[in-house]
Amino acid sequence: MQEGVSVNIGADMRIAGSTSGSSATGSVTVEELNYAPRTDPGSMLTRVTPEASPPNPSAMEENVKLDVRVRTSPAMSVQSSLAQNVQADADMRIRGTAEQPSVLGRINLREGKLLFFGTAYTINSGSIAFYNPARIEPIEKSIRH
Repeated sequence: MQEGVSVNIGADMRIAGSTSGSSATGSVTVEELNYAPRTDPGSMLTRVTPEASPPNPSAMEENVKLDVRVRTSPAMSVQSSLAQNVQADADMRIRGTAEQPSVLGRINLREGKLLFFGTAYTINSGSIAFYNPARIEPIEKSIRH
């Protein structure tokens, strides 16, 4: 987890197998997201994206298959001095392996103010989509500000 970030979640996860082949499946619901006053959420996404070729992955990372649904609760709150009154919901799937995860799905933004990748936005509506089944690659879609 990124320094300065705390997330309150509920989870129903199943982990099964051995180091030669295992899986992590289930669902996670994000109830609350808090991040440090100087942390830009776009920068957080960039830092969690794995390197193109990680050095010396362990057998465990290579052999853990992921299928985890991540969504927000209807009452999710975002707390930071860089985000004000942000109303958002998300429904995504984390797939791939622990060594090379990917994200598919969308984050929908309904309103608020947000600093994202160094740019200040007043959000009327918009979304951030994840379409690439091979890596974590956020794509800004129609954020009207």
